Amino acid sequence: MRSHTANSERAMAASALECSIVYNKLHVARTPDCTDRVLLIHLIDSFFLSFFLSFFLFIFRFYFFSLFPFFLFPLYLFPSFFLSFLFSKFSSFFSKLIILSFFLFLSLFSKLILLSFFLSFFLPFFLSFVLIITYLTLFSSFFPSLSSHVISFFLSFFLSFFFSFQSKSSFFPN
Repeated sequence: MRSHTANSERAMAASALECSIVYNKLHVARTPDCTDRVLLIHLIDSFFLSFFLSFFLFIFRFYFFSLFPFFLFPLYLFPSFFLSFLFSKFSSFFSKLIILSFFLFLSLFSKLILLSFFLSFFLPFFLSFVLIITYLTLFSSFFPSLSSHVISFFLSFFLSFFFSFQSKSSFFPN
């Protein structure tokens, strides 16, 4: 009887731990046994968030085309998961710094390539892709209690707004 009660208490504690793992995504993402489940939940959340926000921005851009010419918005989705996976594998600060340096180099390199006329229409997507990776990673490492898809939303909206005005003359000359 006592062993049956102990087993049921262990099962209840395990299910409570599993529920806390599901709802506490970023803190538990570093534990190896729950990484896949956490990333899947994160993927579903961010997919629906980016889908609805991208649809809203598409309608917004359609009606206010002269004011907001070019939104570089929804491509943060894959890089945020890729970096979450990388950061769960590499725990030292030095390895995270190497990853951030690599993405910063990519963003600077893509900024230089933007001067080319032929590729200038496609590379802003890549530029926003890389910059959002970098800033999202920095914010997630310094504020791990915040939900990363909320950070992704604010950063991607800010960067798309900023780059739309910066690239207005390049992409849509009047």
